[in-house]
Amino acid sequence: MRTFHKKPLSFLISAVLLAGGSYAFAQSENEEAIESLEEIEVVGIRRSIQNALDIKRDADTVVEAISASDMGGLPDMSIADSLARLPGVTFDRTGGQAGRIQLRGMGAGFVFSTMNGREQVTTDTRGTREVDFSQYPSELLSNVVVYKSPKASLIEGGVAGTVDMRAANPLENDKVHQAFVSLRGSYNDRAADVENADAFGNRLTLSYMGKFMDDTLGVAVGYAHLKQANAAMESIGLSYSKVGDYRISEGFEFQQNGGVDTRDGYMSTLVFEPSENFTARGDLFYSKFDTESYATGFRINTLRDGQLDNLSADGEIITGGVAATDPLAPARLNFQVINDDSSESSEVLSGGLNFEWRGDTWSIALDYAHAESEAYEKDGISRSHLYDAVDNGNGGVDWVRNGDQMLVWKNNGLTIPNVALNKDYTDPTSLRLTSYEIYPHLSDDTSDALKLDGKLELDWGMVSSLEAGVRVSKRRYNNSRQVFYYGGNGDGEYANDYSLEILPSDAEIVSWQGEFSHFPNYLAIDSDAIFARAVAAGQVLDNDGNPRDITPKARWGENRQWSMQERADVEEDVRSVYFMVNIDTEIGGKGLTGNLGVRVVETEQYSVGYIPLELTEDPLQPSDVVLDETGASNLDYGVDISVQREGEKYRKTLPSLNLNYALTENDNLRFSAAKVISRVPIGDLAFVKTGSVSETGTQSGIARYDLQQTKNPYLRPFEANQIDLSYEHYFEDGNGAVTVAIYNKDVINQVQKIRLIDFFVEDYLAAGVPRPDTFLIETPGELPREIPVVRGDYEVSVNNGEGGYIRGAELAMTYAFDMLPAPFDGLGFNAGYAYVESEMVTSNPFNDIPGYKTRFAGLSPHSGNLMLFYTYDSFETRLSGVYQSERLDEVVGETVNSTMRAASTVWDYQASYGFDSGVDLIFSINNLTDEPNIGYFGTESATGTISYFGRQYYLGVNYTF
Repeated sequence: MRTFHKKPLSFLISAVLLAGGSYAFAQSENEEAIESLEEIEVVGIRRSIQNALDIKRDADTVVEAISASDMGGLPDMSIADSLARLPGVTFDRTGGQAGRIQLRGMGAGFVFSTMNGREQVTTDTRGTREVDFSQYPSELLSNVVVYKSPKASLIEGGVAGTVDMRAANPLENDKVHQAFVSLRGSYNDRAADVENADAFGNRLTLSYMGKFMDDTLGVAVGYAHLKQANAAMESIGLSYSKVGDYRISEGFEFQQNGGVDTRDGYMSTLVFEPSENFTARGDLFYSKFDTESYATGFRINTLRDGQLDNLSADGEIITGGVAATDPLAPARLNFQVINDDSSESSEVLSGGLNFEWRGDTWSIALDYAHAESEAYEKDGISRSHLYDAVDNGNGGVDWVRNGDQMLVWKNNGLTIPNVALNKDYTDPTSLRLTSYEIYPHLSDDTSDALKLDGKLELDWGMVSSLEAGVRVSKRRYNNSRQVFYYGGNGDGEYANDYSLEILPSDAEIVSWQGEFSHFPNYLAIDSDAIFARAVAAGQVLDNDGNPRDITPKARWGENRQWSMQERADVEEDVRSVYFMVNIDTEIGGKGLTGNLGVRVVETEQYSVGYIPLELTEDPLQPSDVVLDETGASNLDYGVDISVQREGEKYRKTLPSLNLNYALTENDNLRFSAAKVISRVPIGDLAFVKTGSVSETGTQSGIARYDLQQTKNPYLRPFEANQIDLSYEHYFEDGNGAVTVAIYNKDVINQVQKIRLIDFFVEDYLAAGVPRPDTFLIETPGELPREIPVVRGDYEVSVNNGEGGYIRGAELAMTYAFDMLPAPFDGLGFNAGYAYVESEMVTSNPFNDIPGYKTRFAGLSPHSGNLMLFYTYDSFETRLSGVYQSERLDEVVGETVNSTMRAASTVWDYQASYGFDSGVDLIFSINNLTDEPNIGYFGTESATGTISYFGRQYYLGVNYTF
């Protein structure tokens, strides 16, 4: 991976700040909407809740908020854990930690994320725009605001909403100098039973805020370190497919995932305010997150290719039986002992410079933003199999795959299935390493933006001020694949790739504990050591007997041209302008505030693709030449391509209205209406065409053109018209609030994947899809034949111009029981419930019935959160729970499978005790009940993934001085 060039941006921030009083930094475009954000004091749970309510009450849009007290005093692992305590917000836990969130029933792809009002880039190697919030330490942020309704001055991009993470302004800290130190140890109670997992970890946080030069220069710096176990035990049922009248699983994976998560985050803010008329601000954030993840266990597939017997079924779902290998074709039902390396590494650098000039009635702000990320996923796979030693008649032996293996299984719905194997997989004398494979995913994402905002205070009746601005951004996203493959036992691409011996020192026997104790033992194998020994012994050779290059690379050869063609090189340039009228008036003697505005967005998006010539309009044109990472060209392997750059331009006009009517001093009625967009996953804008041209039958004289273009640069955003109506009541004693909200989103444009069967030539032409008119067949010993292309199947992702509604309701209440006698006056709670429904559907991935649909992906109809808290003098404690009902999701394993995620409730517990010296003792437990992730394929009898991550315990100390 390349190294981030952090010094230029850091130097630029420092140089401008030290240049003098003529330059300054300011808050980003959202500051004026929630000015009270930076008045937060870190004084515990009760005060943090009150601060969050103040933010919500004073905002000019529909928002939810979390304050510094809520995160810093009892910090969560990441911002995602903190956000999950807000109504309408839920999260996914991967490896036991929260990372990506859902908002109002919509998946992470519909949530737009900013830091200090600046767009953030993705670290997802699969090409989404999703921000993984586990990358952002909660300790380094002052507050987080979730915008559920937009306004014209907000950057577009979130149909579900926008999450803005904000750093503190050191000039607004009460103390001239303040430092914070936190040290904690962690323990995972499942890691000791998981291969490769270390149960113990640690967290360290250091931060400082200070004011200098007569409180005109503010400095804030912070560092947060995390090291903790990455531990999981998993039973994975693979997707189901049709066999006769029934559906049977592709197979199973039973594995232990062990490793370590390490995150280091850095934050710095400099603010220079030499006068009331000028502010300068620079922000810089850097985070590196490394995940070591090693999966060991069994992978058994494909069941339908085995000899099946004694099957049981629930309706059309095969729920149990016996699957055995065919002695004549033992590789078809594949019994593998796996040792996979799914380690990942990601880096994020984000920052910016902001200058604000203020007059008596006007202000102008200039902001530069930069964000970049790099991500790497190793995707290493090693497969070992049972072999029999067969005398080859030459005084030696040939190793032949064992053909007498059997699986007996019985699904148990949403609990772990019963399984048994007839062979011993712990003997290294009969188990051999068959393949050693690495398929890295690499991505980098860069965004630069410049924006100018202006505000003019007025006294025009109901118009209190006018705002206008312009923003220009450039985003570049690259996604690529690499590959190295050794395997095949002599029958693969290289005849010398034979199975490799496993020495006793290369392996150790692993057993299962707890809920998985009935699973058979296996060998955890050091495949890296085995393969390195083979390389050193000169066993890894090409077909000419030369040593092979074992470095994973994108290559045209070895039938791996997909590693060159299935890539993304996306350019996205956006220009936007907005105009907004701020309202402050009275109707019926009651205050009415809000804003009315419009944002106009112009987007240009392009992508470069390596298109097979046979899939172009002119398949006989000369091929372009592109070198791969080995230095070879496509022509060296007979791969003819055309390098093409395609794209789309579009303009979107996004009006918005926000009104807040003060019914009483403590009662607000809010109304919001807006048009919103979410751009498609940035990797889906890649220009990729796969398919084939072939004769329909022997000597038929006609050809078919089958084309897949599920990723293409013509896709436009997901669009919706939304309305929000909410009522807020704030208790007079200031101890809480009740809020009720309803909303409706009318989706008017969504992306769907469609497949057109027997799409005729005329249809291709009408759709504007280039296609060949003829197909040239060249057969050795025969004259070339040129035949017409008549029809084919066309699979493509399109904007269908249709959609439907997504609507829901939210109820939230917060209350602190101050009226109770001591010591019960420290009790309180924060609770929320959200319901969402939609008429939007997607093709059902769990059956083959044409036209059969299922609910919109990511939609969780019911979700809720509850926090019970108690304070007594210097003691604070809270119990937090998050519930979400079932939803359609994806599980990424050896392949990506659609799955239903079962309903779940995750509880966390935290407590602290503070001493007068500034020292706090901290104790917390994440995933208090060891709640698993459970998936299934359409019906609960079709068992999917069941993952247990264990409880994570933290014990430590905070010191503020």
